[in-house]
Amino acid sequence: MAVTLKELAARLEMHPSTVSRALREHSTISAATREHVRALAAELGYEPNPVARGLVAGHTGMIGFIVTEVPGSFVPSMIEAANRVAAEAGLGTVLSVVANDQAALDAELDRLRRKRVDGLLIHRWVPRLTPGVKRLIDDGVPYVFAGCKPWEGNPGPYVAWDDSGGTRVATEHFASLGYEQIAYFGIEHPRARGYREAMASLGLEPRCVICRGGLWQQGWRAAERVLEIDPLPRAVVCFSDSIAYGLLARLAEEGLDVPGDVAVIGQDDLWVSSLPQVRLSSIHYPRKEIGRGAAEVLLSIIDRRPAASQVIPGRLVIRRTCGGSPEEDDLGWWRKAGGEHF
Repeated sequence: MAVTLKELAARLEMHPSTVSRALREHSTISAATREHVRALAAELGYEPNPVARGLVAGHTGMIGFIVTEVPGSFVPSMIEAANRVAAEAGLGTVLSVVANDQAALDAELDRLRRKRVDGLLIHRWVPRLTPGVKRLIDDGVPYVFAGCKPWEGNPGPYVAWDDSGGTRVATEHFASLGYEQIAYFGIEHPRARGYREAMASLGLEPRCVICRGGLWQQGWRAAERVLEIDPLPRAVVCFSDSIAYGLLARLAEEGLDVPGDVAVIGQDDLWVSSLPQVRLSSIHYPRKEIGRGAAEVLLSIIDRRPAASQVIPGRLVIRRTCGGSPEEDDLGWWRKAGGEHF
C-alpha cells in the first residue's frame, strides 16, 4: 500500500509541509534535509499525488471532453485523435457522455469546472450562450467546441466541420442531376440554413420538414410529413445519416424505390452507410482531423499561445441512394484514408 505524505512526515519526524517542500527542491530546505527526505521516500515507495500537486500549482494535468453520443457514431474517432494529442503533451483526458439537452450539458460543465480541469473540449451544438458556458468564461477556463460552431456571434474558439457547406454540396449535387423538387429533412440547424441558401441561389422553392430529433426512430416517425408533400419530393437532403435511415425504412414500407422514386443523401457518413444493404450517399466529415485540431487549439490556449478557430469542409460520398453508378460508388475509399470509420 502506498505511503501517504503524512505517514512519510511522521517517519521523518517533520511537518508535512516541510517534507513537501523538500520533495519539490524548495530553496528554503537545506540540501542535506532534501537528500534525507528523498532517500526515505524512495525506500518507502512514496509517490506524490499528481492531482494535489496540480491543485497547488493551479493545474491538474487533465482536460475534459464532453460528448452527447458514442455508440454507432463518428465520435470515437474524434475522441481517439484528441486523446492522442493530449497524451503527447503529457495530459490525461476525462470523457463525459451527457444527455442531449442543455441542462445536462450545463451541469457537466459545472462539474468539470469545479474539478479544475485545465481545459474543455465540447462536442455539442450550442445555439446560444448558456449559464454553464458563461461560468466557464467568467472563471477563465479554456474551452474549444469540437465538431460544431457555437452560437451566432460567438468569436470562438472552435474547430468545426462546415455544416452549412455540406448541405449546400448535397443540394447542388441533386440540382446538377436535374432534380428541382428537393426537400430538407431534419432538425433546425445550420445544415438547414445551408440547404435554404443553396435553394435560393438555384432559384428553387425550399421544402423543409423539421423534426424534433436526429435519431432514426424520429426520422421514421416524421417521414410521414415528407410523404405528404405535394408533389412528392424527388430528392431529399437529410440532416444526418441516422435521420436518413428512418426515411429509407418508411419509403420501403410505402413501396417507393430509392433512388428511382426518391433520391436521398445523408450527412456524417456513419459506417453503416457503406454497408451493401444500405449504401447511403452521405457527406463525410473528417472526424480525426476535427479531434486532433480541437485538442491542438485547446493546448495553445492553455499555453497562452495564439490559436485560431477552424472550419473543415466535408466531401460527398456517392453511393446507391442518390443514383451513384458502380464507378462512383467506391465503398473502400475510407480504408485508403486510414479506416477512419473503425
